[in-house]
Order: sequence, then C-alpha cells, then structure tokens
Amino acid sequence: MGMVSKREMLRKKVDFRQMKAKSVLAKYPALERGTALPDIVQAMYSSGARELAVIHKGRAIGAVTVNEVIAQMKKIPELRQLTASEVCVKNPLTLREDDNLSQAISRMKKSNVKKMPVVDGDGLLKGILRWENLMETYLLQAVEKNEVYRANVRGGHTADKQSALKVRVGGIAGTNYVVATEHESLEKIVDFMKERDAVILVKKEKPTGIITYGNLLRAFERVNVVPRNIQWVHKPELDSFEEAKVDSALAEFYDKAEKRLETDIRLEAHFKAFHAQGKRKQYLLRLRLFWAGKLAEATKEEWSPLTVVQKAIKALENGFRHRM
Repeated sequence: MGMVSKREMLRKKVDFRQMKAKSVLAKYPALERGTALPDIVQAMYSSGARELAVIHKGRAIGAVTVNEVIAQMKKIPELRQLTASEVCVKNPLTLREDDNLSQAISRMKKSNVKKMPVVDGDGLLKGILRWENLMETYLLQAVEKNEVYRANVRGGHTADKQSALKVRVGGIAGTNYVVATEHESLEKIVDFMKERDAVILVKKEKPTGIITYGNLLRAFERVNVVPRNIQWVHKPELDSFEEAKVDSALAEFYDKAEKRLETDIRLEAHFKAFHAQGKRKQYLLRLRLFWAGKLAEATKEEWSPLTVVQKAIKALENGFRHRM
C-alpha cells in the first residue's frame, strides 16, 4: 500500500507529461480501524508521512491526517501543559535572503531539514523556505530544451540548471507560517498548525525556534502518554478553558482510580446540557466506572460544567471505594 506524494514527485524529478502513479508511489505504513493513537503517532513520525491510509480486509476505507492526530493532543493534559519552548527546535538554522538555491539545497540536505526561516542582513525574520517549494522552483527554472517546453517566440528564453541554482532565496521565500512566542501554550500552537504547517518563534523579530508537525509528533512520543480509556457520550460544546479543566479533572480521577484498583478500568461520561432559566445552562453528568466485572456510577446536576464533574467524581470515589 502506498500514496502519491508531492514530495516524492519532486524528489524523483518526474516528467509530469509521462508520469504514472506507480512511479511516484511512496510506501507508507497502513493503519487498521482499531489502531491506537500512540501507534498512529509512531507510524507518522517514523515514516515522515502526513496522511496514512486505513485498511480493512485489504481495501482502503479512509485515511488519517496529521491535523486529525495533533488535534487529539489538546485532549491530553500532559501535552496540553507544554509550552512552545518545550517542543520547538531552538535556534533553528536559517537562510539569508541573498543566499541562492544552490546554497539552500546544500544546507537543507546537510542538516536534513525541510523548512528553514529566511532572514535579512540584520537577522530579522522575512519568510520561510520549504524543501518542496525550493525544488519546485528549481525544476521549473532548470527545464532543459526539448524536455518540457521550448521558447518559440523571438527573444524567448529557456533557463538552464546553472541559472536556476543562482535564483535568490528571498525571491521565493513564503509567508505561510505563524509567528508566536516561546511561552505560547501547546493548545494554541495546535490551533496555529491548522492554519499553517509551521510556527516560527520570535524574539525582537528574530527567529528563536521553529515548530513543525514532526516536532509535535515527537513531543507526543517523548511524553510517552498511555491512552486513558475514557469514553464520552454527548459531550457538550465548552470553551477551551472549561474543556481543559473538565478533561484534567477526569484524567486525574482516572489515574487515581487505576492506581488504586490495580487493574484495567473504563470510565464513561454521559454529559447533557439543557437550557433552564433563560440562557443559563444546567448540566447533568452520569459517570460510570467499570473494572474487573464491577460497576460504580454517580449522577449529578449543576450549573457549572466543572462543578458537576467535580461533584460526580467525589460521589463516584465514595461509590467505588465501597465496591473494592
């Protein structure tokens, strides 16, 4: 199983007129419907893929993208507590605006990176250069006569490879990145990555770090999070602050219960929000804890989502303590 990749097409310098899918098919690991999140992260990180096919009975039934994976990081307290400075590549290698493609290709290959900030003579951030954009520019500029096109008009011009390598980086640097500080939360970084595929950290307009998909996937592996078996039913829409507090409270309770019971557990959270007294919402929450063929549950109602979670947890703690 494989996928057609723009990166692979540029790497192989294909002639698009005669290209066949199999000639640029990149072989990536395939997922199954039941593949756990840590295994998906590991497969993406190790393969460099940003989209993996999901296979069932030998047939592709869907795909998982890197944006879908990193979105799950916001739900994991250990990861959500990280800051940009803890996941970034510090003091990243940079290119200057007056560097040429030859220098850029050499530096990227030597350092094995696919993205580099571009700075001016004073070291101020001016853009970003991606390997794909670099090679695309090179291939378009370095088309040899009779390969793809020939300038047929008087005064026409066909570029050669040597002139292509002299193209200045400043002329092709992109602006499709987000600027942030080292103190930005990982939650916010994940939101930024939905808009762009790179976040550059700056101080006094100079790049101090860079965050890519690979850095976020690596952060997940470094934290080595064991997925909690917490299942939501009808989770209401909460703002990011409320959701973070609710998820943290349930994660803390889950960890305590698992440690105390010394066995595999499952926590179900049946959440319901309904209107009462105008625009105010009342929340009903039923927590159910399963372990070793046993069940403990608690139901509470409150006006605050965090308060109802805290009260349901307290009631559930008392309930399963008697069932041990």
